Amino acid sequence: MNNLRWWIAGFLFLSSIINYIDRQVLSVVAPILTKEFALSPSDYANIGLAFQIPYTLMYIGSGFLVDRWGARKALAIFMVWWSAASMLHAFARNAFSLGAFRFLLGIGEPGNFMAGFRAISEWCSPKEKGFVNGLLNGGAAVGAIIAPPLVAWLAIHYGWRNAFVLTGAAGFLWLIGWLLVYKNPPNIAEGSVVESPSKELACATEPDGTAKSSFCFISGPSGPAPAFEEPRTTGSASRGSGAIGGSQSRSLFATGRPSTMALLRQPETWALLLPRFVSDPVWWFYLLWLPKYLSDQRGFSIADIGALAWMPYLAADLGALVGGIFTGWLIQRGFETVRARSFGMLPFAALMPVSVLIPGASTNMALAIICVVAFAHMAWKTNLQTVTNDVFPLSVVGTVAGIIAFGSGLGGSIFTWLTGWTVQNVSYDAIFIVMGFLHPIAFVIFRFFMRRRLVVENLAR
Repeated sequence: MNNLRWWIAGFLFLSSIINYIDRQVLSVVAPILTKEFALSPSDYANIGLAFQIPYTLMYIGSGFLVDRWGARKALAIFMVWWSAASMLHAFARNAFSLGAFRFLLGIGEPGNFMAGFRAISEWCSPKEKGFVNGLLNGGAAVGAIIAPPLVAWLAIHYGWRNAFVLTGAAGFLWLIGWLLVYKNPPNIAEGSVVESPSKELACATEPDGTAKSSFCFISGPSGPAPAFEEPRTTGSASRGSGAIGGSQSRSLFATGRPSTMALLRQPETWALLLPRFVSDPVWWFYLLWLPKYLSDQRGFSIADIGALAWMPYLAADLGALVGGIFTGWLIQRGFETVRARSFGMLPFAALMPVSVLIPGASTNMALAIICVVAFAHMAWKTNLQTVTNDVFPLSVVGTVAGIIAFGSGLGGSIFTWLTGWTVQNVSYDAIFIVMGFLHPIAFVIFRFFMRRRLVVENLAR
């Protein structure tokens, strides 16, 4: 049973692969659809928005559903929904119907990550969360790596419609293994939870305090203080108990589950939401527009896209793993959790301005720079995203992750619309220049809103 969490991590990795393959089919076949449906850049942006708007809204909705259903049931339902929606793309006849099927896909896909965050919080210790979040993000990047060669091959040999059908069917195969393997942690409502600071584990117990079984599950972050308690005006932070405040502190959870508005009043929420709003449009651009950019500006054919467009996504995959491993190493070296995440985000944010060199570079050099940007972005995002698990308790992880991802989707939606207008009326060059400065701005925002938390961690050292 102790190895079950790694099986679960593996299935989360696979679900993200499938999620991103299904999402990326459109972008890979975009050059074909642009000609067949006579799509302008603005039309293509609107089709992208048909996905991103429900995707953004459902990050909130799916967060609530995950908290209500739990990771196992929620992820199974979302997988069925988005896999079926992906297969429906084969019946598109014009831009409107294509947009309608993208809308359905956008409803289901965010549930993958909301359920993944919940499963990570249920099963992983603080030092493992960065790595497993890296797997979750890395699976998305692997899906994006696989999609160009796979979808291009399917489109060339079987047509673009069958490419949607065959990739969508993979989700139903995954579903069988997920339902067989995933087991919920012991229901803490049936007993109490005994924290084990030395092992960062919690064991379900009988009411008399005796262990219900020898199986312990990893509950949630220990060590640094919860985000929702007010710091004391006097005295020092308590490191062992993890509480910022003492007996005079008022916990947000003292009266039960907090409302969304209560969560929005926490600076930690904005420390995560606003940086995602600012920085995630970079990833949205590369997901939706990269194959089309390579076709429009660099003269790539579908076969060329299949042969080369996977490279930036491989770099992103490596970035997700390196980012998580790096901050996990910092934590093992004695860094407080959020301080380690912040320290780990800085060098990757500093790399992002190389994006401004892409417009003037040769095709090979431009592709290399795009790979660097993708690597840095995903390393950054892995650490920023993991802070959610570090500072929020398990009972609201799904809800908070949904709120934060709403910021990501909103920023991506606005940027997608602006990209369509800019490409149609100006050029791609302006987009690459703007993207070079989004992450440094996002890092400043993160530090500003997280400053109280960082101060408390320093006091607890």
